[in-house]
Amino acid sequence: MADHGTGQITALDLGAPDTRWSFDVGGAARLYATGSGEAVQSDDDRVAFLRSGIALESHGDHADIEISDPARIDGELTGPRPFHVVTHRGTSAINFDRGGYALFLTEGEILAGDFEGGRFEQGRAHHGVSVPHQGVLVSSAASDVETEGDALPGRAGLQLFDADGSPASDMQTCTAKPSRAA
Repeated sequence: MADHGTGQITALDLGAPDTRWSFDVGGAARLYATGSGEAVQSDDDRVAFLRSGIALESHGDHADIEISDPARIDGELTGPRPFHVVTHRGTSAINFDRGGYALFLTEGEILAGDFEGGRFEQGRAHHGVSVPHQGVLVSSAASDVETEGDALPGRAGLQLFDADGSPASDMQTCTAKPSRAA
């Protein structure tokens, strides 16, 4: 459970609901599940990582489960407004909206507390998202519309980028409204 008011995340044992673990993460807590079951909290210009206590080890035709107490992973990321956290095929992408970049971390890096990762610079800071997919990066592109005050530009569309950050496609916009079935 994530408590926005206190900045705490609480895990409970469903078999023994009185058994609970609480973690202070400072800011308003939001949880995102990653590929190996670890959860991520992001707000207050930082991201903290937790082990869920459930780990699966795949053996092809079956998986072994290992259950342990939930725990906070040592260290945390800091940066300007980390927001969207997307995990795809063992890599988590954290978009830093006010920084104009995304950071990519593998599950192994997260579990080891190694938060250096790979950094992808976006063209302009915006409320965006980036995801590695099949050898390219899929990233939102910022609108050119000027904003006022503290507002961030919205997304104008999506674009593919090579691993070195060079464009691999033109920006694609999604402006058509879906039709309603009769």
